[in-house]
Amino acid sequence: MTTPEGNQSEVARIRQQIEAERESAQRAMNSPAYGSATHLFITKRMERIGGLHEALKEIVGKDAAVQILSEALDKGQKPKGETE
Repeated sequence: MTTPEGNQSEVARIRQQIEAERESAQRAMNSPAYGSATHLFITKRMERIGGLHEALKEIVGKDAAVQILSEALDKGQKPKGETE
């Protein structure tokens, strides 16, 4: 049986993976080489995020998983109105 500490570590690992997948997809979207290969790359990142979300639901439940996913996807986003 997994300990609560083990669950926390797994949740943290999944959250970091979601953040990395989001960042990777976002970089691809801003790439000058946008095309079908980039589209496939981004699609794969989003599919991985979906799988990670499913794993989170198994660990923490549906509502907590949605909250964690939302926070991970929002991390690193610029506030509305802020430009680069």
